[in-house]
Amino acid sequence: MTVPAGRLLEGLAMTCGAHRYVRDVTSYDAWHDRLGVQLGSAREHACVDCGRPARHWSLDVPLDDPRTLTTPGGYRYVLDTDAYRPRCPACHAAHDVLERRLARRAAQRHTPPPHSRPTTGTPVIQTLF
Repeated sequence: MTVPAGRLLEGLAMTCGAHRYVRDVTSYDAWHDRLGVQLGSAREHACVDCGRPARHWSLDVPLDDPRTLTTPGGYRYVLDTDAYRPRCPACHAAHDVLERRLARRAAQRHTPPPHSRPTTGTPVIQTLF
């Protein structure tokens, strides 16, 4: 079996056909492979935060970006090369920690306040004024 060069360049096929393996275009791993094909290795760039040599492509979009896809393991990704920035490992980790903190704060703000319920007697009516 042979694979057209375009499929390799677009990240749809991972080999020339010898292994007969083709990934789903929208999977997390396939998208990161495609980033490397389209943008080159992150190691060819400086970290956008500190200027040291980058090693990773890091997602850089708001948490509520409607284009965001999430893996079963909770990793976020977007099918748009413009959404990624080169980062060194330390800055990538710091960026992700900040993102998780912001997500927790947003979840806390959007969580309705707990309502107390009486265990016996008449129901209590609460007002939110």
